[in-house]
Amino acid sequence: MIEVKESIVIKTTPEKIWNFLISLHQKDTYKKWHQKDHIILKILKGNGADIGSIFYAEEYIGKRILRLKYKLVKAEYPFYLEYKPIFPSSIFANGIGSFKMEPIDNLQTKFIAYIKVGLKPKIIDWLWCKIITVFFKEEDLVKHVKEEGENTRKVLENQE
Repeated sequence: MIEVKESIVIKTTPEKIWNFLISLHQKDTYKKWHQKDHIILKILKGNGADIGSIFYAEEYIGKRILRLKYKLVKAEYPFYLEYKPIFPSSIFANGIGSFKMEPIDNLQTKFIAYIKVGLKPKIIDWLWCKIITVFFKEEDLVKHVKEEGENTRKVLENQE
């Protein structure tokens, strides 16, 4: 099992972070969020904020391109969004990803990004992790998620 959890304090409200996240599919927003890594994000079904919305994304994790199809499975406005990879991506990237917005006060929010990838049972998960980390190094994933948090802060704090 590979787990990554990164958090950062952003001088904004949970609502503004939520609105930013659900607008990532618009024009150049996804690319602007992470200029050197993000390639494309498309909504294949839904509006991006409704449970059941389906997305397709391409991004670099380290030196390799990750192509991922995923579904929004949980949405609690404006505090929580949770995604799961769907077929065919789920064959290689079974797990969850989430964004959590915890208000600190009226002016600050703790933004938490979480990714958990793996398979069951444990022996298969161990082998899968050994194979998948040949292609996508765990430290590259950690770096990518951390940079997304920092970039979210830069984008939103510069809008104020």
